[in-house]
Amino acid sequence: MGVDKQFSGYHDEVYRPYLERFANEHAAPRDMVEDIVAAELSSKASVESQIVQGEANVAYAIENGNEQYVLRVGQKDLSRFTNERWAIQEAEALGIAVPEIVAVGSREVREGSFSFSLQKRISGKLFDALLWVEKIDQGRAK
Repeated sequence: MGVDKQFSGYHDEVYRPYLERFANEHAAPRDMVEDIVAAELSSKASVESQIVQGEANVAYAIENGNEQYVLRVGQKDLSRFTNERWAIQEAEALGIAVPEIVAVGSREVREGSFSFSLQKRISGKLFDALLWVEKIDQGRAK
């Protein structure tokens, strides 16, 4: 897509190149990403980088003024993100800190079908980083 990549610090030298290949092969078309961002936020919002952390979808760091967002794009059907939205709403009802879901949708473009979830970025530590870097106790993690 032509944007800088952000990597998590906890991936080892074997997994990181695999994730980078995955991110490159599954990157969403830049014009589609920019269209989603403009339609859901504003034309002044900008795609800052591609976040390379996992294999379920490709994520992009978005800035809109002082606010930060994450746009996650997948090539699977929309149900993955609608199910996730339901789970996030249920977690929020229990008092768990969750990102605000700004939009969930899909786009058909020349390169194929894509679904997306746009969320406000929340501060904190990734659960994976707590497990693998800080090595919190498995019992505490549950």
